[in-house]
Amino acid sequence: MSHSEAGTAMRDGTSTSGGYGVAIQISNRTLREAVAAQLDEEPDLRVVGATADRAEIPRLCELRNPKVVLFEIDSGQGNVVRLVARLRARHPWLRLIGLHDDPGPDPQIAERLQLAGLDQLISYVGGITGI
Repeated sequence: MSHSEAGTAMRDGTSTSGGYGVAIQISNRTLREAVAAQLDEEPDLRVVGATADRAEIPRLCELRNPKVVLFEIDSGQGNVVRLVARLRARHPWLRLIGLHDDPGPDPQIAERLQLAGLDQLISYVGGITGI
């Protein structure tokens, strides 16, 4: 079964297969699948959908109703601050976690993301375990 079909999401962000639903957006397929596999090993988490395209996140949230969204902030795919604000307005209960590939993100971007409603920034530098 693909990660996009892993359980049906409930209104509260849990999935029928147990645990909190997590949606993932990572453009690199290998990394996306590795992160999804790692998260599926956690007893309280279940990947309910995964995509390469950041523009698909709002639709993924509507269809799968995750509790957590893990996505790249520096993939060059549209305005990430606008996306965070849109997700926060539509789904205030979501835990929004941004991934970046620098040891420390640009402080101005980090501040704008936080003001828009991002919950946490995590660097890829720590590897899959850090995520």
